[in-house]
Amino acid sequence: SEGKSDGRVGGKGRAPRADAPVTNSPGEPQGESAHPDRAQEALRASETRALFLAEASEILASSLDYQTTLRNVARLAVPRLADWCGVDVLDEDGNLVRVAVEHTDPKKIEFVYELQQRYPPDPDAPQGSYHIIRTGQSELIPEIGEDLLDASAVDEDHRRLIRRLGLVSYVGARLKTTTATIGALTLVTAESGRHFTEADR
Repeated sequence: SEGKSDGRVGGKGRAPRADAPVTNSPGEPQGESAHPDRAQEALRASETRALFLAEASEILASSLDYQTTLRNVARLAVPRLADWCGVDVLDEDGNLVRVAVEHTDPKKIEFVYELQQRYPPDPDAPQGSYHIIRTGQSELIPEIGEDLLDASAVDEDHRRLIRRLGLVSYVGARLKTTTATIGALTLVTAESGRHFTEADR
């Protein structure tokens, strides 16, 4: 999705009553009714995304300085939606410039800037901001596994430094005006252990 946030239940046979939980067998509820905590968590996440979108839209409408505006949006996202938020914008030559990195720990922000300076993003990479802009499609990685980290690393030292971040889950989307794509926004979870889902695209 361009801003963020984007269940259908089907079955055969007799439909259950509106006030009866779906079951496999008598007394064995399934679905959301079997997991009230999960249902409440999903509801809270949905409400958080909706509030973020409303506040982000207000920020975007409040300033003509889009770089400052995007930094404010990144600050709004952490830690509400993710542990990390990055904003990259295209310069006149079509290269991505990172205008914002947000995390609750300033030392980790400094570490990420140093890491990117040492290992700039690959414009031809199969994931990431360049790929999002190239394809116009949002990206979702619910679980950042060791194989993905290994594939993303340039060398062993790079791999070791990436692992220090403890990345868990990732979602990214392009940023665009009414006339053009201007960059990409990425959200990453780490120490919170949260996982993004299709609802976060």
